[in-house]
Amino acid sequence: MKKHIIFLTALTCFSTLTLFANPNRMIVRFEKGEAAKTINVQLANLENLRTHLLIQDMDGTSWFSEYIWGEQGYAKKLNLVGMPDNDYIILVSNKNGRHVQSFHLGTMDIAFFDEKGSNDKDGGFVNLVSADPQGKGRLISETTIADKQSIGLRLANLQHQPIIIRLIPLGELIAFEQNVTNEIGYSTKLNLKGMAKGFYMVYVQASDATLVQFFNLTDDGVELGGLQRMEHPGTVSKPIKLAGN
Repeated sequence: MKKHIIFLTALTCFSTLTLFANPNRMIVRFEKGEAAKTINVQLANLENLRTHLLIQDMDGTSWFSEYIWGEQGYAKKLNLVGMPDNDYIILVSNKNGRHVQSFHLGTMDIAFFDEKGSNDKDGGFVNLVSADPQGKGRLISETTIADKQSIGLRLANLQHQPIIIRLIPLGELIAFEQNVTNEIGYSTKLNLKGMAKGFYMVYVQASDATLVQFFNLTDDGVELGGLQRMEHPGTVSKPIKLAGN
C-alpha cells in the first residue's frame, strides 16, 4: 500500500455535536473551513468503536490516516496546505458504517462533489445531465452490475474528449486504468474476478465532468454504493478534428 502521510494542523475535541440523524447510526459532517484548503470534520454516535479517518487521492496514495478509539464524538480541522491540486476522497468508517466524500483540492479552495444518480430496478446507477447554457450536453454515465464479478460502465456524449477510467481499491494503488480518446460513446465491463473483497471506486475523469462510483465487492458479489460527480463550469467539450477531415 502506497502512503504519503503528511502532518495536518488539527484541533480535536470530544464535546457532543449538534448534528441530526437516526439514533445509533454514525453521524458524519464534512464542511469547508473558513481558511483556504481546510476541512472541518464532525463525528457523532461513534459508540466507542475503532473508527478510521482517511484521505486518499485518485492515484491510490494515502495522504492522511488516523484511528479514533473509545470516543462517542469527535471533531477535527484538517489543513490540506502542501497537498497537490488533485481529486481526493475523505472517508470515515467503522463496523457500523462508512461515509465517503469526494472533493477537488484546487490552488486556493476545496470543492466537494455532488451526490448524483438514481437506482433503477436492475441495481444500476444512471447519471443524466442536462445541456449546458451553450447548448452542448455533458458527459452521461450509467453504472450497472453486469454479473456477480463485474461492473458495466457506459459513457455517452463524450464529444471526442479524452477520458480516464480507473478502478481503485480503498487504501491501495490503482488496480486498473484505461484511456479513451476520440469517441462519442464508450462501454466496458470491469472484470473483478480474483480481486480481494473490499471497498472500491470507479473513477472517470473527463474535461467537462468527473465522477466517482463507489462499490463493495463481497462474497455474494457486487454491491453498488453512491455516485458522486463534479461539473467543470465553463468547460465545453469540442470535437477533435481528425486527420484527413
